[in-house]
Amino acid sequence: MMLGTVSGTVAATIRSGSLSGQALVTVSIATGSGERTVVACNPLSAGLGERVLLARGAAARHALGLPDSAVDAAVVAIVDEKASAPKS
Repeated sequence: MMLGTVSGTVAATIRSGSLSGQALVTVSIATGSGERTVVACNPLSAGLGERVLLARGAAARHALGLPDSAVDAAVVAIVDEKASAPKS
């Protein structure tokens, strides 16, 4: 799983049947070399700017109950807070 921030929405009028009815968002993920954007299904209706937990691959399809779909990423949690250990 990965942490990211919802950075936008995706409008797609024509889609694969397995994506029908799925809300799509872009999620920005910080990496060691900058930032990358992933398109994900958003069954939890996470809003712009919210931090989310993403599942990828088979875990995303399983979370949506769509094991044979074209889904590669799905929002599986909206993060309330993230705590880190203090740096020494």
